[in-house]
This record gives sequence, C-alpha cells and structure tokens, in this order.
Amino acid sequence: LTDRVCKDGLAASFVWEEWEHAREVIPRYIAVSKRLTEIPLIWDIMLALTEVHPCLWYCCPLLKAYLAVIMIQFENSSDQKSLPRKQLTSMLDKWFLLARKGQMLPQQMVYYFDLITRVSCREGFVILLDVWQYFQV
Repeated sequence: LTDRVCKDGLAASFVWEEWEHAREVIPRYIAVSKRLTEIPLIWDIMLALTEVHPCLWYCCPLLKAYLAVIMIQFENSSDQKSLPRKQLTSMLDKWFLLARKGQMLPQQMVYYFDLITRVSCREGFVILLDVWQYFQV
C-alpha cells in the first residue's frame, strides 16, 4: 500500500526528521496527500489496519506525508490568529482517528485534536509540531 501511494522514495521514509528538513520535501508530501484524496479506499484500508496493532505503523510514510501537508497549511495560514478552516480540521480529524485507533499516539496526545480546533492556526501549528517531534524519538 505504501509503495503504491508513495513514490519518489518516500515509501521508505519511516524516519521523522526535523521539521525544518521536512519542509524541503513538502512537494513530495503534497503529491502523496493528493493520491490519498484521489483514492478514498486507502483510508478504509488503513482504518482496517488499525484493528491489528501494529499494522498501521507500516503506513507511517503515508500518515507522515498527510500530517506534513496539514502542518504546512497551519504554518502558512494567511490569518495566523484565526481558527483553523473546516476543511483543515476535517483533514486533521482523519489523521487523529487513524493515529488513535492504530495506537500510534500516547493517550495524552489523543486530546490534541480537540484542543487544536479551539485555538488559532499559529497555536495549532505549535501543537502539531509537538506531535511531529513525538514521532522523531
């Protein structure tokens, strides 16, 4: 699944680098995110994989790319003081659902989604940066 969706070497991208370095490959992450949007069946497959821990971890490059696209939208929001747009919170909801059900996030981070939907884009980005850094360990 990961090989089919991730091209250009991202399929083997299980290491979460520093956010500053990740920004350099944002166009590749955007391409993966577009493929995820174009093929909605992939979300159903990943949701099924959450039922058998740790299977979702093999889709880590897909989730990483999707989170990177969400983060770049938070970071580049034209109004950093506004609440996140509905489309952005919908994307984030999908990501958190999979990460939670696939046991990729510790219990205390599961509540980050609710928090992010109630704060400004700038504050949401800082929280998401914390999530990104969690996966770096």
